[in-house]
Amino acid sequence: CLAYFAKRGIKQGIYLDIGCFHPIWISNTHLLHKQGWQGHAVDIDEFKLKAMRISRGRKVQTHLGAVFAGADTNATGTIYKFRRIWSDIDTLDRATAEEYRDNKFGEFDEEQINLIDINQLLDQLPKVNFINIDIEGVDSTVIKNLDFKKFLPDAILFE
Repeated sequence: CLAYFAKRGIKQGIYLDIGCFHPIWISNTHLLHKQGWQGHAVDIDEFKLKAMRISRGRKVQTHLGAVFAGADTNATGTIYKFRRIWSDIDTLDRATAEEYRDNKFGEFDEEQINLIDINQLLDQLPKVNFINIDIEGVDSTVIKNLDFKKFLPDAILFE
């Protein structure tokens, strides 16, 4: 990832980490952070966001909520959170949650959370060079609804 940006003359930029999970472990933005990049981390779990703030300090701004395509302002949605401290499979998609549960990942709880429209979020941020999206089951929906006429990141990685 660093080589990609270095080739384009981007030494320090802005990243948006949607479904940030952990500040270091299996993080696609950790090396960018270490190179001095500033970032925005979005997650449905305040515990994970707190870890981002502790690890990355003032270089990251955190946003509690679920990024979703076409979410109305002040809309809420149901999330499915697995009963683990560092769950990497929490999701907005019930079918995905049920599939994980049926494959022996354990039970999940349902909670309500604020929904964040991807385009409204990007509208509030400076130019984002890199978007990392890992939001179990709804990644492609968010990307398909991103307004590429208005927002043109240098790279997007989704899982």
